[in-house]
Amino acid sequence: ILNIYYMNKEYILKNSLPGSNAKYSDSRILFTKFDMSGLDDFHEYSTNSEFFRYLEFNPHNKLSDSIEYINKVRDRISNGYQGGHAMYWFLKLRETKKVVGSMAIVGIDFNTGIGWIGKGLSPVYWGKGYMSEAMDMYLDFCRHTLDLKEINSFTRHDNSPNIRLMKKHGFNIVRELKSHYKDTSGVFHNAVQMSLTL
Repeated sequence: ILNIYYMNKEYILKNSLPGSNAKYSDSRILFTKFDMSGLDDFHEYSTNSEFFRYLEFNPHNKLSDSIEYINKVRDRISNGYQGGHAMYWFLKLRETKKVVGSMAIVGIDFNTGIGWIGKGLSPVYWGKGYMSEAMDMYLDFCRHTLDLKEINSFTRHDNSPNIRLMKKHGFNIVRELKSHYKDTSGVFHNAVQMSLTL
């Protein structure tokens, strides 16, 4: 019976979209499949160096870089990532259907109800409340559809906008990790782990 339960949870994870219930019908953001249909828009913001300010990677120089990344993510969706189930979605503007970012839940252990959040938003759309709207839908999905109990996150300690966003949605800093990230210049940065009990 337990195996059927967890198989059902994986099926729901792979075949449901956050924010698809009626209470989010006026949201400016839509969750959609993470696949090649979003390639052009994804590549557009992945060439923006500002997008990578707090990340360990370089901007994408060629379209093939973005194709390779989407294929890598599709493999994670199929085979899991960070020791558990994984799902990624593109974020689209409802009005224009333009892809402006992505969100993920990875390392999901349905036995313990724990998963890890990942997200990114095109710098063109920073500061407009889009990611906050997406977070509402995402956390509702994790809580009520996936029945998860805890969501965790790593972020660079100086990524103040992200830390503020996470705190707004109930996350707390639970520990600091020394020299956790190494940027493309070879400089190490501390990180914080943030956690939310659902």
